[in-house]
Amino acid sequence: MPARMTLFVPNGYYHIYNRGSEKRTIFLSKKDYRNFLDRIEKNALKYAVDVLVYCLMPNHFHFLLHQKPEGSIQSCLHATELGYAKFFNTKYERVGPLFQSRFKAKSIENDEYLLQLSAYIPLFLRSATELI
Repeated sequence: MPARMTLFVPNGYYHIYNRGSEKRTIFLSKKDYRNFLDRIEKNALKYAVDVLVYCLMPNHFHFLLHQKPEGSIQSCLHATELGYAKFFNTKYERVGPLFQSRFKAKSIENDEYLLQLSAYIPLFLRSATELI
């Protein structure tokens, strides 16, 4: 895979997102959503990442994260996505990658973008709750 363009700095804020391989549905039940949320919560505590806002859609997710020490977001998301993919593939008797690629990340450089994003992500949540 090509090198990641986003630099993760201590105390940085990031918009993190990813979707299912071939735009496939990655959450098929309420238990799937809960499993993913439990994993991100556990890994956020383990790797010192603050989850500020999130939205899980049937085929993708968005997070607004605050990284404390350097490298914590990569470790947190790697553990979460890998663990969830193993859970999902076992549960639904499938093989192969669940996510399209490594997660995408956009650094939040100013307060205006932080405020816009913190309002934007919950907009997805309103429509997603109808699907659960």
